This record gives sequence, C-alpha cells and structure tokens, in this order.
Amino acid sequence: MGRGKIEIKKIENLNSRQVMFSKRRNGLLKKAKELSILCDAEVGVIIFSSTGKVYQWSSTSMEHSFKIQQRNGRRPFSRTPFL
Repeated sequence: MGRGKIEIKKIENLNSRQVMFSKRRNGLLKKAKELSILCDAEVGVIIFSSTGKVYQWSSTSMEHSFKIQQRNGRRPFSRTPFL
C-alpha cells in the first residue's frame, strides 16, 4: 500500500512549516548523496530557507561544478526547463 498524495500548498502554521522544511531538506540531501554514490554523478544542492539560512551539500567542491558549467557554456544557477 503506497502513501496518499498530499496537496502542494504553503503551510500557514510557521512551526509546522519549519518542521516540514527540516524533514524535506534532510530527505533532499539524502537523495542527492544517494544519486552521487549510485550513479557516480557530481551533485550539488543549495537550499535557501525562508529564515535566511543557507544549506548546501556537494559531492565535489561547488567551485569545481561551476567551472564545469562555465566550460560547457552554461551559467551557474540558470533555471532548468522543468522549474
């Protein structure tokens, strides 16, 4: 039996929103690490919270990833088509 779908909308209660952010952030970082290990991919994640904190994880240095993007003619932080 799978999990039910949740409606994607802003959580109005600040405390609940911060708890959800923390759980989702940890899940996203875990998935990024797994992707890096399983697929031998260079993965970098930068998360900006609504409180102004910045969280980041990278399988290699972020600077190295940016240099690869620039070498391929892409700007760092350009939006991808699915966003």
